[in-house]
Amino acid sequence: MSDERIIDEAPGVVASPARLEAWARTARAGDRFVYATRCSLPPGSAGAACARMLAARELVNLARYRVCPEEFGDTGVFSYFAERTSRPWSDAPAAVARPPRSVLSAPRLVGEVDEALEWTAVDRVLPILSRAAQFRRPCPTNHRLAELAELDVATVEASIGALKSLHIISIAHVSPPTYRLVTIVATAARTGLAA
Repeated sequence: MSDERIIDEAPGVVASPARLEAWARTARAGDRFVYATRCSLPPGSAGAACARMLAARELVNLARYRVCPEEFGDTGVFSYFAERTSRPWSDAPAAVARPPRSVLSAPRLVGEVDEALEWTAVDRVLPILSRAAQFRRPCPTNHRLAELAELDVATVEASIGALKSLHIISIAHVSPPTYRLVTIVATAARTGLAA
């Protein structure tokens, strides 16, 4: 950098997308705009996303430089700036659209089952597993879970599969007499008696 000082309005604040775009429309090639002075850019910052979008459209080049320790008393502070390229605003390619993301959905338990019954099964099985894990008791067998939850064995097996695929529980298969250790992901409580 030369002897000139580039100062933005407020250290720690990221410029708004409207301000970045207004500057990019009117700036000449080589002009610089400090859009943030901070340790790092926040991941969800709209201003930082706008700066990346302008760079993707080849309207600006993005860079950062370490701020002098005398100014902030910390060497971990950076000035993030955009430097305008010579590409005219009208010639810039459109921003690349992201492909649509797939929507996550809960797995179906057993074939064509009523949705209320499906979640009732999960609501009956999870507390039994949670109680066993809380007190480090052995994980009940599927037959015992079916008795306690007043469900059939196939529905219990499907409920356990759904809980596992939703990452509510994790299962480690072990040797007899325990056969499996169930961990409740939210609490890290695990059923006991692994041989």
